[in-house]
Amino acid sequence: MVTAAVIDEGSALPARPMAPALMLALMGAERRLLSGDLDGALAAYLALLADEAPDPALLQRALTLAGYGDDPALELTLAQALLRDRPDPLSRLAFARALGRSGNFGDVLDILAPHAALAGPALYDRFVDGALLAEVDEAERTRLAQRLAQRAFAAETPLPLARGQARVAVRIYLAQRLYEDALILMADAALPMLASPVEVGWRAEALEGTGQLAAALGHLEAGLAKFPDAGGLRFARARLQVRLNDLDAAKEDFLSLLQRSGEQADLLLALALIHLDKNLLEDATAYLDRLAALGQRPAQVAFHRGEVAARQGQLAAALALWATVPPGPQQARMLRRAAFWLQRAEDLTMLDVFLAEQGKRYPETLERVALNLAEAFLAEGGAVAAQRVLTHALASRPAPSLYYRRALLANAQGLEEAAEADLRAVLALAPAHAQAMNALGFFLAERGERLDEAKALVEQALRLAPATPAFLDSLGWVAFKRGDFEGALAPLRQAYQRRGDGEIAAHLGEVYWRLGRRNRARQAWLAGLEGDPEDPTLVETVRRLLGDRGLTVMRRQLGRGLGGV
Repeated sequence: MVTAAVIDEGSALPARPMAPALMLALMGAERRLLSGDLDGALAAYLALLADEAPDPALLQRALTLAGYGDDPALELTLAQALLRDRPDPLSRLAFARALGRSGNFGDVLDILAPHAALAGPALYDRFVDGALLAEVDEAERTRLAQRLAQRAFAAETPLPLARGQARVAVRIYLAQRLYEDALILMADAALPMLASPVEVGWRAEALEGTGQLAAALGHLEAGLAKFPDAGGLRFARARLQVRLNDLDAAKEDFLSLLQRSGEQADLLLALALIHLDKNLLEDATAYLDRLAALGQRPAQVAFHRGEVAARQGQLAAALALWATVPPGPQQARMLRRAAFWLQRAEDLTMLDVFLAEQGKRYPETLERVALNLAEAFLAEGGAVAAQRVLTHALASRPAPSLYYRRALLANAQGLEEAAEADLRAVLALAPAHAQAMNALGFFLAERGERLDEAKALVEQALRLAPATPAFLDSLGWVAFKRGDFEGALAPLRQAYQRRGDGEIAAHLGEVYWRLGRRNRARQAWLAGLEGDPEDPTLVETVRRLLGDRGLTVMRRQLGRGLGGV
């Protein structure tokens, strides 16, 4: 799908005589382009190229459109054709970009070398423009950066090309967030630190990425002293000042940029957030209103307006605003803030209204919204509200994931029958839900009830998902509850080898304890405490069997570096 394009108006249309039919076809292609039908325009240009001898102007237009489409192979084919027909520097640059976007980096540097000698270092920048768009994994791009860096230090590489290769390797490292590699290469290649605003920004980004915030700020200050009108550097400095909590300085930079550039969404949002952080709610609202007037960032405007309303004590208004936030990153943040304020208000009727509005506006995401909101309430200590959220969602969408999460929550609250009912509801809707089978088997084992059924459920879960550590732990625990201590050892050992968490360590240690192998039990618990000293199941087990003093002794052993094995 072609989304946008900018056509170089300097590319003249074919001047040689054309057959009337072809001229009509060309006019049709131009009309499609001017009307915004870029896919249709590209298809028309390609049809013309198939009927006519390749014309550089037509090739250039088709190539420009292909560069915005989703077919890298077509872009490369057109770039190769243009290069054959018109081997000038611009064609070489277009070829380099298409080659990078193709994602085939095998012998690409050898292919580019003769073109770079003619087109100059800019060719590598165009190549990396494409390479950063290529659908390849990060490791492949990193290897490309390493090969470019190696070429930059080869004795036979002319200095201008060497610096060009080093520069684009730095670009790739920064894109991959390999900030330390970028800094090392900048130093080793002696790249100028203040040659242009772009280089200043790169070094500042790398310094910030390695945690050197003060050094990054100092470098931006030096860059702005040399390039005082570089808006990008001023924006980077303001953003960094926010990270350093120097909000007044950041505000001055953002205001300066706003005065120069006029109403810009990024600047208005940044100023709104600074005032919101300082709890200057009227000023924050003014900037959010200006942002809304631009018609941009509606989800962020609604989210932050809701926060302002909540801080002003108008929670109903805040929830009404938050209910308009569509699915996406802002919605996830909104749910956390809604849980925060609702938990403090202790008004579950407002929660019901909010959930009803969410379900009406975005019914397709109700399940995910309910799960995320329930987790947000649990993080705020709101187990009752979390259960209410799941129950409300289940009334309109009886989904296995909602029943399963409510079952876990009910069990944590000691509501054993409710937990069992919900897990059986999961299995009625999704008979192959291995997690529900395992959970039901484990819960029955914990209660010491229907142990034959518990064993069958866990074994069935393991058939569906073999060697799952949690399922192996459950199998061992069922055997333990049946009194088969020797039979419990093998699955618990296997579970601990695969995922040695605190709960599994607690179970394994208790089996050893019942078998009279007290030293092995202590070793298992000590190893578990080393990984998670606050695991509730492990702490309860050790305290129950060894007492508070035994738990204290183990923690002292860990403090002396005497971990388990």
